[in-house]
Amino acid sequence: MRVITNFRAQKKTYDTVLITWETAPVVATGAYNLFRRLNDADEYYKIATMNGTAYIDKTDLIKNNKEISYKLTGLDEEIEAKIDCHGDNFLYEIVRTLDFRLNECNTGVKSTAYCRSLTSLHCPECWSEAQQKVIKTNCSTCDGSGIINGFIGPVDLYVAYGQGKETTYFDGNASRKRTIYPAWTSNLPILKKGDIVIRGLGGNRYIVIDTPVYQRYVPLNNDTEFIVRQDFYLSSLHDGHFGWGL
Repeated sequence: MRVITNFRAQKKTYDTVLITWETAPVVATGAYNLFRRLNDADEYYKIATMNGTAYIDKTDLIKNNKEISYKLTGLDEEIEAKIDCHGDNFLYEIVRTLDFRLNECNTGVKSTAYCRSLTSLHCPECWSEAQQKVIKTNCSTCDGSGIINGFIGPVDLYVAYGQGKETTYFDGNASRKRTIYPAWTSNLPILKKGDIVIRGLGGNRYIVIDTPVYQRYVPLNNDTEFIVRQDFYLSSLHDGHFGWGL
């Protein structure tokens, strides 16, 4: 049985909400319908149909409205969520300025992010439920650990890429070389180690190699920190890396 999990709606700017969800077990493709409701007395209105697991809702209806809720249908399920992440006008203005630099001043490159899911599952190819261990040495589905992660996305974003620099890192007892690229973006989506970033349309693929450095503040009248900018490092991915096949 497949279920929808971690359905979230996070406000990113004055007029932008990022809606994301996962499935358990991981589903490669699915058909989902997304609905928006302006308040509890209103009816849900369909805003999108998609196959991915993320949607950016950008509309003036979101401004100054904390009563908005969303409903998702798919996989014979129906789930609702209210916006659970808010900034304030000062923080939204910071993000707007950063986005202007990225989008309008040729600082950023339009890219696509796939964020690793929060749910880890046993690999159906090499993990034995009966023996509770990996039973296959060469697996085409996972990296050999017997664990697979789905991805949330795709999410469109603008990324500012820096010059690559060759570095040495240790993999077990062996030292290896790789080229890393400094990069930054605003707050959509929040990236983490292991996420995938694709530069341009079908361009180079990268992996986020460490936890980003988040520029964050505590909004007025809110105890939850609000991220406005992320600085991080990327490393190139080769074809078939970890069997993800993105």
